[in-house]
Amino acid sequence: MATEASSWLQFCCTPLRDCTCKLLIQKLGYFISLQEKILKLEGEMNYLEALKGGVMGRVQNMEHNEPRKRTELFVLWINKVSPLCERWTSIDNEFKSRRTCLCGCSRNILSDYKLGKNVFFLLEDVRVLKKEGSEFTDNDITEELIFPRKYVWLLRKEIKELEVLLHGVSSEVNELEKTPGMERTNPVAVWLDTVRSLKERYDSIEADIKSTCNCVGDCYLNCSPSEEDGRRAIVLLEKVREATIERSNLTKLVEAIPGPSSLETDSPLKEALEKLRSIFFKKHKAGVIGVCGMGGIGKTTLLKRFEAELLHRPGDFKKIIFVVVSKEPNAQKIQKEMGEKLGISFPEGGSVEDQAPKVSAALHDNKFVLLLDDVWDGIKLKNILRHIGVPFPNEENKCKFILTSRSAVACNKMGANDHKVKVGYLKSDEAWTLFKQNAGEMIINSDLEIQVHAETMVKKCGGLPLALMVIGSAMASKTTVSEWKHAASSMKELWTDKIEGMEVELLSSLKLSYDNLPSDTIKECFLYCCLYPEDWKIDKKDIVDYWVGEGFFDDEYGDEIDKARGEGHSIIGRLMAAHLLETGHYSDSWVRMHDVIRDMALWISKDKFLVRAGLGLTKAPEPRIWSGNKRISLMENDIKNLPSLISDCPNLSTLLLQFNYMLSGKVSSGFFQSMTNLRVLDLSWTEIISLPIELGWLTRLRYLDLRGTTQLESIPKEAISTLGELQLLNLTLSKYSIGDGSTNVENSLCDPEVSIKDLDALKSLQEVHLDLKSVDVYDQFLSLTKLPRITGTLSLCDLKVSGTLHLSSTSLKMDHLISFVIRDCEGLEEIIFSGGENDPLLPNLSELRLGNLHDLRMIKVGSHVALQNLRELHISKCIRLKHLSCIRHLGCLESVYILECNEMKELIGGEDGVVEDEASTLSLSLPKLKSLVLHDLPQLESICEHPLLFPSLKKLSVFKCPHLKKLPLEINSAPNLEEIRGDQEWWDGLVWDDEPIKQKFTDIYQRPITS
Repeated sequence: MATEASSWLQFCCTPLRDCTCKLLIQKLGYFISLQEKILKLEGEMNYLEALKGGVMGRVQNMEHNEPRKRTELFVLWINKVSPLCERWTSIDNEFKSRRTCLCGCSRNILSDYKLGKNVFFLLEDVRVLKKEGSEFTDNDITEELIFPRKYVWLLRKEIKELEVLLHGVSSEVNELEKTPGMERTNPVAVWLDTVRSLKERYDSIEADIKSTCNCVGDCYLNCSPSEEDGRRAIVLLEKVREATIERSNLTKLVEAIPGPSSLETDSPLKEALEKLRSIFFKKHKAGVIGVCGMGGIGKTTLLKRFEAELLHRPGDFKKIIFVVVSKEPNAQKIQKEMGEKLGISFPEGGSVEDQAPKVSAALHDNKFVLLLDDVWDGIKLKNILRHIGVPFPNEENKCKFILTSRSAVACNKMGANDHKVKVGYLKSDEAWTLFKQNAGEMIINSDLEIQVHAETMVKKCGGLPLALMVIGSAMASKTTVSEWKHAASSMKELWTDKIEGMEVELLSSLKLSYDNLPSDTIKECFLYCCLYPEDWKIDKKDIVDYWVGEGFFDDEYGDEIDKARGEGHSIIGRLMAAHLLETGHYSDSWVRMHDVIRDMALWISKDKFLVRAGLGLTKAPEPRIWSGNKRISLMENDIKNLPSLISDCPNLSTLLLQFNYMLSGKVSSGFFQSMTNLRVLDLSWTEIISLPIELGWLTRLRYLDLRGTTQLESIPKEAISTLGELQLLNLTLSKYSIGDGSTNVENSLCDPEVSIKDLDALKSLQEVHLDLKSVDVYDQFLSLTKLPRITGTLSLCDLKVSGTLHLSSTSLKMDHLISFVIRDCEGLEEIIFSGGENDPLLPNLSELRLGNLHDLRMIKVGSHVALQNLRELHISKCIRLKHLSCIRHLGCLESVYILECNEMKELIGGEDGVVEDEASTLSLSLPKLKSLVLHDLPQLESICEHPLLFPSLKKLSVFKCPHLKKLPLEINSAPNLEEIRGDQEWWDGLVWDDEPIKQKFTDIYQRPITS
C-alpha cells in the first residue's frame, strides 16, 4: 500500500504533493506512538485537575471569609474543565480495552486512528485551559457581593459563629447547674433566649429565600434574596453582633438559687429572719407581728421565705395564707385571693358581705397564719379583714398575722406594737458585693478609676438591695471611664436614714436604670407596665399584644405579628435581667413590677399617663382630666358609667377599662369622639350592653378586646367594618352571638349587626378569637377563605349536634389555632380528630377544653398526625365519658385536668375501653406530662391497669376520687415527681405493691391546705 502511494505521488505537482504529505503525516501521527501520547495526556489531565482543585479551594476560601461570589469567568472555566475530565475517562477506558498483537501492535488501525485523533484534540484543549487557570487572579475568580446578597451572606456567617457561642455557653451552664443549689443567672438566661430568638428569625429569612427559588437541597444559598430579605438581614445582623458582644460581658454564668443560701449571705435579712422566728415560735401571745423597712429592702423576700418554712412544718398550722394588700386595698380582691387559697369558690356577682360567712367558716376552729404583704394603712386593713370574714388572732384561736409595711405606724395600728421586726440596710461590704454581682466584677476591676466611681455609686445607694441590683444591672454594659463618671455624678444621694422626703431621691437615682435602657422602644415597653395596678400579675401574652397593638415594633417587623411578639417576649427578658420586672412566684407565664419600680415609672410618665388602676373607683375621672394623656388605665375598679362625651383626647393611644365588673349599659356615641389616634382598647370583663357606631371612627385602632363581656348584645356592623387597621380582635366568653348576616335586613329600624363575613373582610385583621354559637355560623365560618386561617381561639358553644362531630384536616384548615373549646353542645356523643399523613390536623393547637358535654361518650384521636402539639387538655362535666384512652396518641401533653366526669372509670385503657397488654401500655408512656389533676371523679377506679412511665411528671393532684385505690407508679416510673396532693382519707387508703414504693411517694405527699 505504501509502494502504491509513493508511485502515485510521483505524478503529482509539488504543492499538491506537499499538502498531501503533510495531511498524510498528520493522520499517521494520530496513531503513531499512541501510548506515549496517552501517558503525556494523563500527566496534563492530572495537572489540570490539581489546578482545578487549587482554584476551587481559593474560591471557597474567599466565599467563606469574605462577602464575595464566583465570577462568570470562573464558572465558565469550571464548566469547560468538567467535560474534559469525562472525555479523558472515555479515552483512557478505550485505550485499555483495545485489542493488540503479541508484539503490541493494534489489530485495528482504524480504531487507533480515531482514538489518536481524540487524544490530539483533547491535549490541545487541556493546554489552553491549563494556561487560563494558571493566570487567574483573585478578582478573576471572585467578585464582591452587593445588596441584598452581601448582608444575607454576612448574616449567615455571623449567625453560625453565634451558634457556636450559644452551644458553648449552654453546655457550660448545664454542667455548672448540676451542682446543687446553683442556677443560671438572669443575664445568662436572657442571653440564651435572645440568641435562640435570633436563630428563629434567621431561619425565617432563609425559609423565605428558599420559598422563592426552585432549587433542591442547599443550592438555594446561591439564589438571589429579595430587597425585603436584605433589609431584614441588615436589622438582624446588628442584633446578632450585639448578642456576640454581650457574650463577653457574661462573666458569671451561674449563681446560688434564691432562698436559704441568699439569706445566709445577707446579714440584715438573716438577722430579721432569726428575730421573726423567735417572736413567732416563742412568744405565743404575739398574735400580730410586723415586718417593717424601706421599699426595696427585702421584706417580701423575707415573708416568702418564712411562708416556705411554715409550709414544711407539718401539724403546726392547718392553713398558711399569703395575700398581697397594696397601697389601695380592695376588699373583694383580698377576699377572692383568700378564697382561692382556702379552696372556696365564690359565685359571680356575689357581694363581699355574702361571701364573708364562707371565709369565716373555713377559718373557724382552724389554726391559721395570715401573711399580709405591702400594708400601708393599718386601720383600713383592719376594717377590711373584719368585713370579709377573717377572725383576728386571740388566745383562744392561737392564730397569727404577719404583715410587711414600709411604715412602723401601720404595723402598730394593726396591733403589732410590741412585736415588730425591722429589716436593716446592707453593710458596706455586702452592698459592694451585691453591686459587683450585678454590674460585673470584670468591668469594675478593669480600671482603677471605674472602681472609684463604682464605690461612689454604691455609697449613694445607701445599702438598699433593690437600688444596688437595679443600678448595678444598668451599669453592666458600661465599659468606659466617662460612662461611669457621668452615671456616678448624675445619681442623687439616698438618705436612707430618713423616711420623709426620701422618695424623690430614690426615684431619681433609680431613673438611671431607665435612662440606660438601650432603646426608646424598650423604654416605652417598660413604662407601659405601670398601667397595671400595684402588685398585679402581668400576663406576658397580654402585655406583649398591647405593645404590638401600639406599634412599638412596626419599624422592624411591620405587620408580622408573630415575629413582633417574639421581640416583645425578648424585651420582657431584658427588663427582668435589669431587675425592672420580677418573675412570677408561682408561674412563669406572668411577671410583676416591684412597687418602688412602679412608682419610678409613674413618676417618669406622670405628664403623659393617667393611671387610676385598682383604686376601687366608682366613678370615672372627669373628662377634663383625660385631656392630653397618651395612655389611660382605669382597669380593676368599680366604675359604673363612662362619661357621655370626651372632647379632647387626640393623642390617646391606649385605653384600658378591663375588670370594671360594675360598668354596664350602653357606651355613648360621644365617648370615642375625640380619640382619633386610639390604637389599643380593652373593654374585657365589663358588663356593657352595646357599642356605638362611632367606635368605627377609630380608624387607627389595632387591638380590640371584648373578652368576658357577659351582657354584650349589640355590635353594629359599622362599628367594626370600618376599622381598616384592626389587627387583633377577641370576642371569646362574650354574650354576643356573631351571626352569618342573614338576619340583617335592609331598611330595618335597627342598625345591622356585625357578621362573620364582615370580620372576614377586614383587610388588616391578623388574629381573631371567637365563640360560634350556631351550626349555620360554624358552617359559614369553615367556608370562608381568611378567617379560619387567622383564628387563634375558637369556641364552639351551645351548638345542637346530633351524634358525632368529625374534625378532620380536610375540613378544618386552621393552622393558626392555639386554643380550641367545645362546651354546652347538646346531643354531642362522639368527637373524632383525624389528620392525613401529609396533612396534620391543627398542627399548632396547644390547648383543648371540653366542658358541659353531657351526652359525650367517646373521644377519638385518629393518629399521631392529629393534635400533634397539644400541650394542655381540660375536660370537665362530661358526665357520660367513661375513659380517655385517646391521650395515648398525644405525646406532647404537659398538663391534663379531668374534673366532674361522673361515669369515668379508667383514665387510660385500650381503645373503646379495652385494656391492652402490659408491654403495649408501657411503650405508650406520656413522656412530657408534667401535671395530672383528677378531681370529682366518683367512679374512677384506675388511671391505668399497668404501671406507666411518667419521666417528666412533677405534680399529681387527686381529690374526691374515693374508688381510686392504686396509682400506676413504680419505684422509677416518675423520677421527677415533686408533689402529690389529695384527700388525707384517700391517701391513707391507697394500696401499694411494696413498702419502698410507698415510702418514696409518702415523702412527697402534701396534705391539703384546706384540711
